Amino acid sequence: MRKIALIVTFGIILVSCKNDKKADEKLVEKTELSKVDNSKPTGINWDEITELKGIGDFPFVVIPTELKIKNVKDGFSNLFEFETLANYTKNGVILTTGKLGVLHFEDEKGSPYNQNLFESTFYNYFEKIGATELYKSTLPEISSENEVELNKLNENAKIGDVEFNYYNHGNYPTAVYVFKNNGKKYIANIQSNASEGNAFIMEISEK
Repeated sequence: MRKIALIVTFGIILVSCKNDKKADEKLVEKTELSKVDNSKPTGINWDEITELKGIGDFPFVVIPTELKIKNVKDGFSNLFEFETLANYTKNGVILTTGKLGVLHFEDEKGSPYNQNLFESTFYNYFEKIGATELYKSTLPEISSENEVELNKLNENAKIGDVEFNYYNHGNYPTAVYVFKNNGKKYIANIQSNASEGNAFIMEISEK
């Protein structure tokens, strides 16, 4: 009887150990899943983006007289009917294509460039009209984990006469907003430092 009791007890312990092992495996599996990198670009869910009304015409922003657009022509520093724009977001780099207006600001005769005024003008405008913010911060330090992704910014750094090379120039403030207006989709990419500011505003192509 004592032998049988020992065998039964041993059997229960084995079953218990197997169950514990399965539970541990599930826990490890769950933990590993939670480590999966979800930072890759997933695009923009335009169904969740607000359709804005009464905000005027492209490029929308009213520029204060204290800020002077460099080489301004028809309201832009540069205007491209079709270009590619690299946009850094919390989910990675998103490339968009379409009609692109570039507003470039730096010191002009009798009108010094003011980084704080530039940032407050564009940040406040897009926040006030209710545009959706995709990113607003400095860019992360480049590392072996994000190098490939962040190099997309440098690969698309030169647009017309304006070049904003993120990592050769340093980690400067960047903000990205999206919105819809009159059935069209828009993205605004605002970049600044102490000596210049650039606003890239794109009407995204449906092609």
